[in-house]
Amino acid sequence: MITGQVITVRERRFFGALEANSPIEHALGHGLTPEQLFQFQDRLIKVDNGIRTALLRLPQGLTDGQEWVLFAKEYAPRRPLHFLRVWLHRERAPRVWHIARYLMAAGVPVARPLAYFIQKTTLDGRKGYYFSEALLGCRDLRTIAGEPSRFQELMARGDLIEDLATGIAAFHKTGASHGDMKWGNIMIDEARGRFWFIDLDAARHRRFHGRYAMARDVARFVLNSMEAGLPKDKIEQFIASYALRRNLPLARVSADMAPILRRLQKRHQKKLATHHH
Repeated sequence: MITGQVITVRERRFFGALEANSPIEHALGHGLTPEQLFQFQDRLIKVDNGIRTALLRLPQGLTDGQEWVLFAKEYAPRRPLHFLRVWLHRERAPRVWHIARYLMAAGVPVARPLAYFIQKTTLDGRKGYYFSEALLGCRDLRTIAGEPSRFQELMARGDLIEDLATGIAAFHKTGASHGDMKWGNIMIDEARGRFWFIDLDAARHRRFHGRYAMARDVARFVLNSMEAGLPKDKIEQFIASYALRRNLPLARVSADMAPILRRLQKRHQKKLATHHH
């Protein structure tokens, strides 16, 4: 059973933190390094911009007697930015770990963070690793929207848009912004109508420019809503519900979002034109 207690880890080749009694703690107890956990890769999700994302299936012999499926990210060092990040203590794995735990403690629906590590390498500097619970049986909202009949059924079954407005408002009330609030980064449990925010690499707790960053999150969500063909009244309902949950004037939320939405629309139109050519 995962307890929520955090343990600091410092080994010869790697250091980091993990949740006590998690499958990661049991696996490391068998002498494995974070990098070696990837030998249990069950499905490669993607490799992009120096980040390998996968689902790992840890066998019973490595954990506490049951098989575990985990979400994992490996961050390869990218010179010269990598060494600047190390010097500034802004490496990606610990940053995602800390923001995920912060959001989870505030009640924001994010996948439960289980561990992060920095592993020293001989030639490339240091690699980062981040592990969290796997949201098995869930699909991202963008994928669901690509199936019109399934999407309409989901929208008709419950007030998901209202719930998402509440969730995004709760995210922002912590003082954090997501940084990439597209529908592909919202996982949906279609059976229970629950959702989680994923891919927190761009998430930040904003001391400065928070208003703009949060407005950009809202604009990104609205743009995907428009692209998915969500009715105008549903989009207006989302914006109004978000403003209400944030205790902000609707006019201010709309005014902050509008210029950002226009820029995002132009950028997407250029991308579509490039693809067609």
